[in-house]
Amino acid sequence: MLRLVFTMSYHNMKRISSKKLLSQVLIKVVAVLWPRLSQLSTASTVDVQQTEATTIGAVIIPKIKVELPVFSNSSTSALDVGAGWLPQSSPLGGGESTHAVIDGHSGKILSLFTRIRELKKGDPIYIKVKSQTLEYKVTSKSTHSPTYVKDLVPKHGEDLLTLITCTPIYLNTHRLHVTAKRVPFDGKVSGVKTWIQWIFDHPLQVLGSVLIGLVMLISVIWWIVQHRANDSRKERRIQ
Repeated sequence: MLRLVFTMSYHNMKRISSKKLLSQVLIKVVAVLWPRLSQLSTASTVDVQQTEATTIGAVIIPKIKVELPVFSNSSTSALDVGAGWLPQSSPLGGGESTHAVIDGHSGKILSLFTRIRELKKGDPIYIKVKSQTLEYKVTSKSTHSPTYVKDLVPKHGEDLLTLITCTPIYLNTHRLHVTAKRVPFDGKVSGVKTWIQWIFDHPLQVLGSVLIGLVMLISVIWWIVQHRANDSRKERRIQ
């Protein structure tokens, strides 16, 4: 009897209509994507407020097209949309014998600090804080264990800045430190286009990417539906 009930239940599950299966798959896809998509549009007003992080400045790196808000802490939600200042380090305003540290994620939907590994000695990094714009130039890059902080301490008479991100991308076993030294501001910093501005400037590329993604999604769903239908037909033949 139990075997009969189990068999009947199994067959009923396999006979779910293609339409119902398609709706279930789409619901799951939306459930996965919607939190991330909504985060892209509202993260600075929702997620950051929930962590009580405030914007204390901005970091601009023209070479890798980065312009991010710098928040007052490194909470997960803040780092999802920007960079975080480490409170244990010096304030962002700079000054003699100071060393400010900013960290950010790599390998996320937003680029964030993913490309800071491309920076080389002499590349400029700009920090906007209050009404000031401070310029730093990269002096070194190094990789360390997550707990290594010896190179983050201030040095007498120097104004330093270090950007930190996880490395290797997706493995995140170590930390990449990109250190820069304060130099006189050259007055050349300009705003870097944000991702939303890039979308409006490149509508065809965006539309093409969306269409390709939809085709791939529909192909996967169609394969699942056909696979289920074939299984159902085989079972009916057996019966």
